[in-house]
Amino acid sequence: GYVPVTTIAGPLRRRSPANDEELGANDPVGVSPDLLRPSPRARSRASALPMITYARTTRDITVRVQPIYLDAASNPVRQEFAFGYALRIENESNKEVQLLRRRWTIREKNGASNDRNGDTKLQAQPILKPGDTHVFDGSCTLASFVGSVEGTFLVRRPSGERFRVSIPSF
Repeated sequence: GYVPVTTIAGPLRRRSPANDEELGANDPVGVSPDLLRPSPRARSRASALPMITYARTTRDITVRVQPIYLDAASNPVRQEFAFGYALRIENESNKEVQLLRRRWTIREKNGASNDRNGDTKLQAQPILKPGDTHVFDGSCTLASFVGSVEGTFLVRRPSGERFRVSIPSF
């Protein structure tokens, strides 16, 4: 199953010395500066409704996803419900791992499903050393307010071992 964790408003980004800013009104209070925080773009979107964050760990690789309903990009009359998401992959193992590709399954309320393999966000096939984090965001449009997205990442260890890391259903 999935594990709900703390909700943080808006798409997320990693803090680093290059983007170290003062905490704003939408930032989580009392958290370490190296945790994710809302991007300036997210703070400017007044019509985005944040949802709960979901997490799943596979072999010490944790994937956290925070979906967000994008009211301004949605059109319920035309049955277009836009959702964004911020996704964070944390290598909590003591071994390097390389992200190779992603597979999504998007399920609609009416039972229809859409499988998507690969994506441009992983073209560089990032390598996560122990303790590293990879963050990105994206979006999809559903035909109703009810639906789900889940999937896996195919990853590889330096030994050549490949395995799938689960993306929690959100």
